[in-house]
Amino acid sequence: MQSRFGNTPSIIHRIYFFNIHKETIFQIYDDTGCDLLSTKPDSIRDIYERYNHWIP
Repeated sequence: MQSRFGNTPSIIHRIYFFNIHKETIFQIYDDTGCDLLSTKPDSIRDIYERYNHWIP
């Protein structure tokens, strides 16, 4: 995996944050992005609306 910070190799990691109350999972997959998953769309709707301009 190539980091966007030059030719320095990246460390591959799998880190997940679980919120059992909101039923969400947040995963940072590399230095360019993350995934936010939910069983209930309403629990992440405010994040989607606030940061929609960040979504490619």
